[in-house]
Amino acid sequence: MKQQLLNYYNENGLPIQGFNLFGIRDESGLNKDVINDQIGFFTEDEFFVCLGTTDPGVYWTLSKERNKGGTFHLLEGHHEKVWCIGKHKGYEALVNDWQKCKPTKGWRDANYNFTRDAKDVVVCDYFGVNFHRMDQNIIVKLIGKYSGGCQVVQSPKDFAYILQKAKDSGQKTFNYMLFKKGEIA
Repeated sequence: MKQQLLNYYNENGLPIQGFNLFGIRDESGLNKDVINDQIGFFTEDEFFVCLGTTDPGVYWTLSKERNKGGTFHLLEGHHEKVWCIGKHKGYEALVNDWQKCKPTKGWRDANYNFTRDAKDVVVCDYFGVNFHRMDQNIIVKLIGKYSGGCQVVQSPKDFAYILQKAKDSGQKTFNYMLFKKGEIA
């Protein structure tokens, strides 16, 4: 898989940093709150991938607390300088800081049907779409309230490992490449 990622980056003229974050979105089962996406990173010497979600959960899609314009979904593709080290709900994570990062680009599920269609609008701004973990201590089974559009790692140990590697890289900002399932094996 690492070689496929490198080939994709090179073929599409995408910048490769020392530490490169990516996600692979599996859109099946969105209305069932399943955690079926892959999230990871690669460096010159290492490749790491784990389970997580790149989509909002059922709670934020159907709840009365949801965004009136529609639930946010990060667009597939390359997101340059989208995160830096910061705080997400009081703990260290990768955050979309408007002073240090570029805005996030995505689409809003305006009719709350878990599918991108003609009613949905593409947006680009600072929405608080971060890269973080689910529970602090356990591996949860469903997305639940853990994602309203963020990229979220299921295992707290996997997240801690990714965050430490990001910090060790010395980078100030982090790019992210979000693929659709099938683009990368």
